[in-house]
Amino acid sequence: MMGIESFDDDVLKKVNKANPGGITREAISLLRRNGILSVINGIHGLRDESWQTILKTPLDLRRAGPDFHNALHLTPLSWTKDGRSVHFDQIIQMDQSLWDFRKPVIQSSQMSPFQQAPWPSS
Repeated sequence: MMGIESFDDDVLKKVNKANPGGITREAISLLRRNGILSVINGIHGLRDESWQTILKTPLDLRRAGPDFHNALHLTPLSWTKDGRSVHFDQIIQMDQSLWDFRKPVIQSSQMSPFQQAPWPSS
């Protein structure tokens, strides 16, 4: 399983992730050549994610060709650096019993919760 967060190199830089999309595609190819299934964890709702980066995700996934794609929403968990950086007024789902990574919990700076909701199925 690979936690890639995003294929967009600009988004990855903003979240201090040092695995550019090209490296991820190469890793998937190497796994396949060695008979190993690849599972990609992609996170929607990362800082400054836009319609442009989200709409590009399905194309990037097709190009990379993982065997499985697990789409998640960023969730403000207290034991993660990104979780601790979320301000209280950014949380759109206050009931933590409903946090399941499949629905938006944090308000995107560029999209409404309604606009964010469909993207995990991409």
